[in-house]
Amino acid sequence: MLTSYLKIAFRSLLRHKTTSAITIFGLGLALAAALLIGQYVRFELSYDRFHGAGTDRTYRIFSRDFSSGALQYEAATSPAVLATSLLSTTQVEAITRLCGSSSFSNVLSYDNGEEVRSFNTSHTYFAETSFFDFFDFPLIKGSKEALDQPFQVIISESMALKFFGADDPMGKTLKRHTSTDDVEYTVAGVLKDLPANTHMAVNFLFSFPTLAQTERGRADLKDWDAEYFHSYVRLREGSQPEDLSEQLMEFEGEWLGKYGMAPDPAHPRWHMQPVVDIHLHSQLMEEMKTNNSAADVYFLVAIALFVLVIAWVNHINLSMFSALSRGKEVGVRRLIGAGKWQLIQQFVAEAFAVNLLALTVAFTVVQVSSGWFQAIAGSPFGLFWKDDTMLAVCALLFVVSGAISSLVPFFLLQNKQLASMLKGKMSNVAGGGLRSALMVVQFAASLFIIVGTAAVYGQLKFMHNMKLGIDIENTLVLTTPSLVDSTYLSQLDVFKNELQQYPGIRSVSTSAFLPGSENAWQQRFWKPESGSDEAVLMTFNVVDDSFVDVFGVEIVEGRDFLPTEQRAGDFGDALESILINEKAVQAHGFASTREAVGSELASKGVRCKIVGVVKDFHQESPKAAIPPAMFVLDNINSTFYAVKLNFPVSDLNSESLTAALAFIEGKWEEVFPNNPFDYFLLENRYEQQYASEDRLSTLLGVFSGLSIFISCLGLFGLVSLTIAQRTKEIGIRKVLGASVADLLLLLSSRFVRLVALAVIVTLPITFWLVNEWLQNYAYAMRLGWWLFALPGAGLILLALAVVVVEALPRTQANPVDSLRME
Repeated sequence: MLTSYLKIAFRSLLRHKTTSAITIFGLGLALAAALLIGQYVRFELSYDRFHGAGTDRTYRIFSRDFSSGALQYEAATSPAVLATSLLSTTQVEAITRLCGSSSFSNVLSYDNGEEVRSFNTSHTYFAETSFFDFFDFPLIKGSKEALDQPFQVIISESMALKFFGADDPMGKTLKRHTSTDDVEYTVAGVLKDLPANTHMAVNFLFSFPTLAQTERGRADLKDWDAEYFHSYVRLREGSQPEDLSEQLMEFEGEWLGKYGMAPDPAHPRWHMQPVVDIHLHSQLMEEMKTNNSAADVYFLVAIALFVLVIAWVNHINLSMFSALSRGKEVGVRRLIGAGKWQLIQQFVAEAFAVNLLALTVAFTVVQVSSGWFQAIAGSPFGLFWKDDTMLAVCALLFVVSGAISSLVPFFLLQNKQLASMLKGKMSNVAGGGLRSALMVVQFAASLFIIVGTAAVYGQLKFMHNMKLGIDIENTLVLTTPSLVDSTYLSQLDVFKNELQQYPGIRSVSTSAFLPGSENAWQQRFWKPESGSDEAVLMTFNVVDDSFVDVFGVEIVEGRDFLPTEQRAGDFGDALESILINEKAVQAHGFASTREAVGSELASKGVRCKIVGVVKDFHQESPKAAIPPAMFVLDNINSTFYAVKLNFPVSDLNSESLTAALAFIEGKWEEVFPNNPFDYFLLENRYEQQYASEDRLSTLLGVFSGLSIFISCLGLFGLVSLTIAQRTKEIGIRKVLGASVADLLLLLSSRFVRLVALAVIVTLPITFWLVNEWLQNYAYAMRLGWWLFALPGAGLILLALAVVVVEALPRTQANPVDSLRME
């Protein structure tokens, strides 16, 4: 019996080639889109869920800073002593801490007796042995106990290859160079490179006891102000983070009590977040690597569902039309005794045959486009048929799609009068209202995707075109040398002077932070006459006297730094000259920029004099608000050299830049020998901040086009079947004098009205959703009428064009051909 049903199903598909092709390819493309997005979402949700027992009880401590009830910043770090204190509570089972930063590079070198290999490295941390108890990152060589001893290091597999090549790294010596000292470490282990689906990025794990070998390290381990440790806690079974709220508040009170302050119960400083939530729900300062947004992931899930709905609506509508044309067949089956169950079997067999062919198309599309999709999405999620969960999702989609497309036509026909079915009088059977409703839903889903795509693209264009207040074009950036001695400042002057002799170089500047990078240095400052109760949290950047000129920063009041203001001692040893931005003027309550210039600001043991006010500029992308900022003259603690070029440059392969780089590298080797020479273009680095929006815009563009294509395919099929059903009516109207325009208006009006209804229903909802999404940006585009009106009008015109293209040949046909059988 099943064989008979399948034969009938395939004969029916061959008999209606056009509608069958529309259904199969439309559904196949939609299933492919759903599977691709499903793999991506599956990968995004898998972050840090592979660490085994206790993962659901593992939390990271993070910090929030408030001033006058307003959130100032959130950081992924906390004091080391906080985690130690929590270990004494009954709720905490274990802790582990890391000390380091992903923001700054460290120079590490290896001397093999013949040459010294030195590289700028990042993601270097001091770690405790318990790190490997919390996180399942396998060691290829060595053991975790190596971190119990000072001056030991575990390196990643890729770093072992980079420094030692094919040689065995175990027991070799790496020297770590910083601005203050050089320390030798023995390689005691090799860590397998971390998988992509973790919030961590680690290249080197130095042993935690090494910190206690220095006076500052020992002090920082007990200092509540040393909030630069990544601390993780594992709670005992049955304990919840809320159970530690009182203890965290007590520890905060203990810390603030030293300064005569008390914690604010409404705004606690320290919080706990599940490790498994970090990747999608954490956009804090000092993250180990850039996280994704849950909103973007859920948005893509919605897109996948909408594309599926569009394809299913096509399938259902075309199936209902096909059922109407097969009324006689169904009537005959009922007449000769076919029961309800047999009719269901027939419809299910046909629907599943269509879905099986569509699934074949989907698998082919996924196989062909998977590499491209992974590159765009930035997620190496692999092949879905190797994932049991994705196979289950695939099977579920197959069953749901088959059930929807088979049962709707069956229920449409099962209760119709047998006489009407046998006479073929099925044109007025129920189902027209359902088809109309489904068509509205279909185009509403398409419009939602189109407007969403336009909103993302518009916001991305707005941020790209926004004036930053700072000149980042034609700027080459070098990473500062770490292999230096007491003559560094003299060497720096020589290097800058040598570079400025080159015709293609205008000037050189040094700074700790560059535009496009997160400024992690922050400190509270206040007016001396107001006291610390009115302290303002300010970002803190050290620059040289060329910074303003190189980056085209506008001074709105006062003056720039003078070379003679470069201090000889530590910060705060004498009255510091500083520049502040306009936001800082407002935050400190100065009546004007003129009043601010010449005034003083104070902090813990530090007094500063404001010598100039600079115009606000975007240190980071326009996604973030511009904070109050201050700039201190300091050549020693810089981490980057910015080289302003006299010629335009867009990539590192240009001929002019290649020549300039050769000159710069030659001078680098002369002045800073044995230091690695690393560089990048500042404009390219700044643009990387928009990577997530770029990916989302590209993906939405693809799926928006796909949704429109599938919707138009379905509309084309519906128009074709409608015209076929009304062929004789068209012939009669032509005989009675109807023009081609009259007939086109007759045939298109219903479809256009339905699309217009979809537009009217959808636009208010999309306006609200887009407006909510834009609240995530400190600087957002204005919602213009074009964002909603143009996609709506375009969709209506597109629907009209599809109807006209299909209907025009039929309306121009000779009416004799349609009436000769009457």
